Amino acid sequence: METKTDQKEHISFEGLFLHDTQMAHLFCLQRALGAAFARLAPVNPLPFRCMIPFCPAPDTATVAVQGTVQEPSGRTRLGVGSLTDDSGWIILPVSPAAKAPGKRPSFPGYPPLPETQGFILGYAGPLAEKLIEGIIGSEAAREASEFTVTARYRATVTVAVTLNEGSLSVVYSLGKATWEK
Repeated sequence: METKTDQKEHISFEGLFLHDTQMAHLFCLQRALGAAFARLAPVNPLPFRCMIPFCPAPDTATVAVQGTVQEPSGRTRLGVGSLTDDSGWIILPVSPAAKAPGKRPSFPGYPPLPETQGFILGYAGPLAEKLIEGIIGSEAAREASEFTVTARYRATVTVAVTLNEGSLSVVYSLGKATWEK
């Protein structure tokens, strides 16, 4: 039942995703960060994550050209960097790190999404760097967490967000996957 205080918003954007194995790794990392965040900030107005890890990709050519390396076989490799704090958002930037072009999606109650193109794991505000240090530790460990992939896909992400008296409900769906190699 909808009340007068319900605020509903529908958001749709193009997203970049990795193969299921790598997405499962990102989700485990997201859960670990969320659990650590809950210990650091037990009373917080915003949940650490609003959905699964995702990379807004408003311009297909940007990631395809700037974020990939051509191999002799003709396949391209997309670099995924280590955990980074971008305005309180914890992300894994795609390489080379580029500013996301065009209009970025936004979620009610949260600040604007980060400008750096990358996989968004969650929002920790001023605690973001402390969380990253707690999970990854040293700079050497951060560099060791970087990886590259050859297979990835794009899909339209549709999100329905309901904000009701301080509670946030997010339901999302992914459209048909278009694989890239």
